[in-house]
Amino acid sequence: MSQLPLTASGSGLASAPKPSSSSSADTGCKANVVSAAICLAELSTGKERLQPVEQHAHAFAEQIKTAWPEPPRFLPEPGSRDAILASISQEETVLEQIAETFRRASEQARANLELRRILAQSTANRLSEDLWVQVFRMVVDGARLQWSFTTDTTIISISRTCALWRRITLKTPSLWHTPLYLGMITRAQALLFVKNSKDLPLRIHLQPGFEDIGGFPSGWTNDNSSWCCLHDSPKLRSMLSRYRFCELVLPRIESLDITIPRSGKPNPSKAMKSWLAPRLKTIRVGNTLPEALVLNGLCRNGMPELEVVTLDQVFVAWSALASATTLTTLHMRFTNRPCKNEDSGHSKPTEDLDTKILDVFRFCRKLKDVSLTCHDRLRLDSGKLNDRDVGIPLLHLKSLHLELTCPDIGFLLRSLVLPKDMETVKVVAVVSSRTVKGEMDNCLPGGPRALAPLCNVQSCEIRTMDGDDLDRKRKKGRALDKVSPSEWHGIRGSMEETTQDGTPFPLSFQLPQDVGDHKLQVKFVKSLSHVISADYHMPNLTELTLSDMDDSGRTQLAVKDIINFLRHCPELQSLYIYGQHAELVQQLALWHAHPVTPCCPSLGYVQLGQMSIELSVVEQFLRTFFQQPGYNVPHYRLGGGEGVEDLDSLDGRDRLSKRLFTWVGSSDREFWILSTVTVWERKKERYYPVYVLGDETAA
Repeated sequence: MSQLPLTASGSGLASAPKPSSSSSADTGCKANVVSAAICLAELSTGKERLQPVEQHAHAFAEQIKTAWPEPPRFLPEPGSRDAILASISQEETVLEQIAETFRRASEQARANLELRRILAQSTANRLSEDLWVQVFRMVVDGARLQWSFTTDTTIISISRTCALWRRITLKTPSLWHTPLYLGMITRAQALLFVKNSKDLPLRIHLQPGFEDIGGFPSGWTNDNSSWCCLHDSPKLRSMLSRYRFCELVLPRIESLDITIPRSGKPNPSKAMKSWLAPRLKTIRVGNTLPEALVLNGLCRNGMPELEVVTLDQVFVAWSALASATTLTTLHMRFTNRPCKNEDSGHSKPTEDLDTKILDVFRFCRKLKDVSLTCHDRLRLDSGKLNDRDVGIPLLHLKSLHLELTCPDIGFLLRSLVLPKDMETVKVVAVVSSRTVKGEMDNCLPGGPRALAPLCNVQSCEIRTMDGDDLDRKRKKGRALDKVSPSEWHGIRGSMEETTQDGTPFPLSFQLPQDVGDHKLQVKFVKSLSHVISADYHMPNLTELTLSDMDDSGRTQLAVKDIINFLRHCPELQSLYIYGQHAELVQQLALWHAHPVTPCCPSLGYVQLGQMSIELSVVEQFLRTFFQQPGYNVPHYRLGGGEGVEDLDSLDGRDRLSKRLFTWVGSSDREFWILSTVTVWERKKERYYPVYVLGDETAA
């Protein structure tokens, strides 16, 4: 007997065998059975499916009656008995198969109904679409945090899970609003994100990655064929296609981050012919080549909302930047610019390339954060500059970082007027062995107009060399003509009274860390200190640290400059002096109690370190500091030698720091002599080391 297949889609029913011979009624009956089984197995939640099933069931019952009617009440002839019994056996087999088919279909329908009941009662199916959106957003945001430097495609997988999730994701554009790292996704995926995010702004990243192979990233997707277009090489045409994609969606881009490959090709200003980006707010262009790349088309037109520009080893004409009047942040680092502007298609010389630099500050009045780094001299045409400029006020500026040559720093600071409420001012002077002292003297303008934030400094440190490192090197007999690049040298200050360890000072004037020439460092700090002491007063200063010592152990800062500076610090409370400044201590004793203009009247804490000082000078200062004219330092004399060798007689206890303490009115005053200080007493033209008996000792 042949088999009759039941090909109901999704019914899961086994095929039923077909008898070799039957009546037309049997055939119609079996057809109706198959139809009823199919409808029963594929029963859905719609009520419109119930009526056909009921009709098929009634028709099936009628066909059963027709196929097996009530037999006649007479005995068959003896010759036909065997044939009748054989036919009955075949029909019984067919009836059993029909019953089995119907039973399986019924069981499947009952199982489907039970599954529908479970799904209908589950929490997930009772969630609203808004809750599903929140769930999807949590999943997508978590994946973005895990893969912060690539485009996460989780939302694509979610949209392909079921019809409900697909409908929800497609009508929620914010789920598709994610940074697009074009090097990590295919073109089809990028277009999918662009399409489903509707009109939301785009954030595009096109970076070579951490390792370049032939100028192109090794970590990019292998499906570069989706980005390819007709060009010279597969790598170049995939990169060019990504640039063209950026140009295609440029009207929707809000943030654009491009890092030019090491090969330098293709040039983005040539690959992207149009830079019309009405919604662009942030742009960063980086270049890994040692020579700065000049981009003329960037920022010139079509960017009315541009706020943040970051250019790394990329130069854009100052006149183009000046047209972006909505700028709030400008970070530029460039060096080794070409002598001729090859990007513009002509060979016009660029000796006056930076003449329009002041136009950026003149027209971009919303600037809050500015950082300029260039280790080459700016190309300024002095004949086109207005030296009589009264200064450009930058009322909204909060942070300024200049890493330029001394003349360029002086030129900019003389041309700008900084607000008093600035948060960060960092000046790094690029110097070399050819830098003359006059250039360093002109690094800071000669009036407080430009650097008004200095009047709010509360904590200041002036350092020509690290005192502890100097003492350590002298003991080991090491040369001091070169110092470690990690040591800090310069002038820095804080708007707060103190800064915690590791916290950068918001105001600093220093040399680059890779400058190891100590003579240049000392020359630079001396020049700055002289200008600051003469023209920049700090009436709010409460803490001052002086670390001053050259390679031979001598001081470099002029005592008269320091005293002149301290006379304008009425709120100074703490003073730290490291270096051979015994004369400074002596002059401070004279000026501290001056009857007309006392120097540092609020001073309550003094600490000395890295110096050799006479006992008489210490007592002279303490009599003024403690307001006790007859004060004598408790001590006893050591040895009788004249040289430094007698210091070997001091044991570990004698090498502890000493603290002298007293009360002046309602406030306490402390004077500390650190273990690196040697106190001498002069008797009959001889000098004796002295052991000071402090009020208490500290290791």
